[in-house]
Amino acid sequence: MESRLPTDILYSIIAEVAGDRQTAHDLRSVSLASRLLREVTLPVLFATVQWPHGDKHSEENGLEFFPETLWRHFRKLSLLWPDHWPDASPPMWGDRYYIGGDYHPRHLDKLVRALPRMEGLSKFHISCPFYPPVSIFTALLQCPSIRSLSISDTPLYIDMLPPIPAQFNLEHIALVPVAEALRVGEGPYDSKYQEVTYYIRDYRKRYRNDSLARYAADSVLFNLAKADSLRSVQISGDLCSLSELAQHEWPNLHTLILTGHAPRANPNGTELVDVIAQMPKLIDLRLLFATVKNDPLFRILPANTAGEGSNVLLSSSYAIVQGPSGPYYTHRRNPATLLSQIRYLAISNACQLSGTIFHYADQLERLVICAISDLPRVPVALSRAEINALMRDLGTPPAASNGDASNPSSSSSKNSTPASTSPSSSSSASPASASSSGAGGNHHTVRYPSLKLLRIMIEDKANPELCHQISSLFPNLETLEVELCGYHDGKPIYDWDEFAVAFTPLAQLRNLRMCIQFPEFDDADRVEPWRNARRECASLFASRLPTLECVGFEYRKRTGTHRYEDSWLEYRVERYGDAEGGPPAVRRLSSSSSLSSRAYVPPYHHPQGIHPHGYVGACPAGGGRTGPVPASTVMRLEELPRSWYRFPEVWSPEYLTD
Repeated sequence: MESRLPTDILYSIIAEVAGDRQTAHDLRSVSLASRLLREVTLPVLFATVQWPHGDKHSEENGLEFFPETLWRHFRKLSLLWPDHWPDASPPMWGDRYYIGGDYHPRHLDKLVRALPRMEGLSKFHISCPFYPPVSIFTALLQCPSIRSLSISDTPLYIDMLPPIPAQFNLEHIALVPVAEALRVGEGPYDSKYQEVTYYIRDYRKRYRNDSLARYAADSVLFNLAKADSLRSVQISGDLCSLSELAQHEWPNLHTLILTGHAPRANPNGTELVDVIAQMPKLIDLRLLFATVKNDPLFRILPANTAGEGSNVLLSSSYAIVQGPSGPYYTHRRNPATLLSQIRYLAISNACQLSGTIFHYADQLERLVICAISDLPRVPVALSRAEINALMRDLGTPPAASNGDASNPSSSSSKNSTPASTSPSSSSSASPASASSSGAGGNHHTVRYPSLKLLRIMIEDKANPELCHQISSLFPNLETLEVELCGYHDGKPIYDWDEFAVAFTPLAQLRNLRMCIQFPEFDDADRVEPWRNARRECASLFASRLPTLECVGFEYRKRTGTHRYEDSWLEYRVERYGDAEGGPPAVRRLSSSSSLSSRAYVPPYHHPQGIHPHGYVGACPAGGGRTGPVPASTVMRLEELPRSWYRFPEVWSPEYLTD
């Protein structure tokens, strides 16, 4: 079969369309058509691979490995050893030399021989129910292209690393201890955590509280990986402490992800700000800790000041100390204003929340406040009282500084900036104070114009007042997601239009997910009124908010006999004229759509901007508002597939492929 297109163009086309399981299956079929198509599709099909495969073995060779001709195509290789093999009787593809002894796998020598010869391999992931042998790391060190290493749910020991050559440098590393299973909200999560067998595996019971794992993780983080070359780090708070992180300089680190449980308090008083002081390029900070009953909340701001004569300020949830000169300081003389270098911040409800934090982290572009718990427990998000207190705290201006705002000792801090020593210092992107007249006179409200993305999880139903507060505090939001943990349909309390009007000040809002209350419908109804109600509400929001490109509403999805999870019914908004000559962002969304016809919702029109019944967006049980709306702007609503945030990702969802 001859092709008139150059091979590189064919590869670009195939790489563009290869995205889901169905496409991968089609590509495998295409690769059988000709030698040329096989050469073009193989780099896409085998860019990400895993080993071993239980169904690929023979009596002569045991577990089969990939043919050598494919090794050059590998970009990410995962050693995913099935956790049920050691528990079988007798053990599968391994041995136990005595009853209750450790499991020793077979055929790892095939992987060891192949690793140094994978010239294009850049990412390596390990997840296995046994101590990884030294030979694995010895082979890995001989693979010059490796830049990313992740180890999860794998027992570690101190002497597993060989001598590290100076030229071996990692840029990304992730360390997750055995049996760390976290759930963010009540939405979709990894299916392996839904099986009871995950929690009863022998090796997880044996190694989940291994006290020596911390020392092994320290060796991997600071010896195998080098702090001065790393660009991103993900590590559990159960494997490290703040003092250990603060002992090293991280000149190139831009992403720090702390998971598991919050690090215990240090006797030497090391604070989170002390860690940030060692990371001058850090912009993405994620504190994704699970809540633990009776454990103290993780403190983000320093507890003490550098000067004498400090006074105590009470926040919504805890007492903090502020010095007479204004900013907070750690025992190491690092100011809290170092938080201003953070651009992306994700924090869980295991952290102490206060609006004062955001007066210092005043350059944020993305903010996520989520609820996390250890599986199989269900997360509990912030209550309405806590949310209201946080919103009031956010809008309250920081205390005025007394005298000079800069502490003399802060000049020696390596990351302190003279222009940003006080949370109230003027900056084009810092929180702005807006004056308004009220019954009691003039008052000021702090606003955060730099914030573009906000995700927040709540435990109680949303109301228009919360939406008004969000619109007032964050006027330049482009993406907003308010998720109710444990959503349930019920009698609507507020009209849809009340929520839509609350978001009208957001002139740049493009993506909206909102946990609006919808009526409860019969699950057996084939007409699916619950879906139609959300589509009508989406149409209302699209006509009220002219910049909206994507809108979604929460619902409770049945995923098993007695299992439910929160999900989003989401629509892409395409407007009249946008596909031809509209805004570039909308044209791009229209042209890049590759969804199946089943994902489409028929065009939903409002003749002359009025619903046939005289109102827009009403459902059979009410919830709409009568009255005309602007001329019909909605061309059609295209239903999108379900999506989820693959932990520890919190910024961008990805489509589910099931």
